[in-house]
Amino acid sequence: MNAEERMTKGQLEEEIQYFRKIFQEIRLFPIGNISDIDEEWRKINEGQSCYHYWKRETPCDNCVVMRAATTKEEKGKLEIVNGRIYQVIARYIEVDEKPYVIEMIRCLES
Repeated sequence: MNAEERMTKGQLEEEIQYFRKIFQEIRLFPIGNISDIDEEWRKINEGQSCYHYWKRETPCDNCVVMRAATTKEEKGKLEIVNGRIYQVIARYIEVDEKPYVIEMIRCLES
């Protein structure tokens, strides 16, 4: 694991502020049991599943959050929803020694 993947809560907040200039949506997923990522997300997000953002009823076939959590690496994909293309980047990080995946989403306008 690289040093930039380990940070304090304050460093994470600074990083999120920086990335908000580039990405429309930034989501932080706590990683406990990898098979329960969506359940952990629901606990902190009013019962909504993580794939609710994409207006889906089932998990994504190519879940970059799950892949990043499993491999402890950065993963990315392009997601097409309603004719719009989105760039999705998921990066494994540790915040105050606790594992998370930060997911950053932006619509590619052109």
